Parts: sequence; structure tokens; C-alpha cells
Amino acid sequence: MSVEEMGSDNPDNKNMPLIDSEAKEIGTKIRDARKSKGWTQKELAEKAGLSQQAISFIENGYSNISLMTFKKIAGVLGLKISIETKSRDLSSTQTYTSEL
Repeated sequence: MSVEEMGSDNPDNKNMPLIDSEAKEIGTKIRDARKSKGWTQKELAEKAGLSQQAISFIENGYSNISLMTFKKIAGVLGLKISIETKSRDLSSTQTYTSEL
């Protein structure tokens, strides 16, 4: 898992949050799904029972969200959550999918 510091080349941004690349990727997928429905962050937040600020943080990768929050957002957007596991020798995989 890679982490990059926001504004690392700007010394004034020392206290900016860290962005996890995987959290950012998930946030981007959430943003794309939200926009495909024509919803604003506020609309998604209301439907999922969250604040608009929380949606913004999630979409931008600033927030590691709980599984329950992820399930709320995915359910409202009609997304499915899938986890793929690989064997230690990487020769086989198993996928677990949850339709919400």
C-alpha cells in the first residue's frame, strides 16, 4: 500500500492529511458512480446518511472508511463489493462478492 503526502513539495502543507493510493482509487470509483447517477455529493450524503464533507473526504482519499460506511455508500449507489484472495503461491484466486 503506498501513501503520498499531500503537497509534500510545499513546506506550508506539513499538517495536511496523508492520502492512501488504494483509498483514493476507491474514492474515485465512488465519485464516478455518483456522477453517473447525476448526483451531487450532498445528494449522495443524504441518501447514505452521511455528511457532504464525509463524502468529499472519501472521494478524495483523505478518509479510511469503515466497512459499514462503505456498505451504506455502495448500497445507495447500487454497487457490489468484491474481495479477491490469492493463494500464497499466487496460482489461484477466490472471489467473495456481496450484493448490497
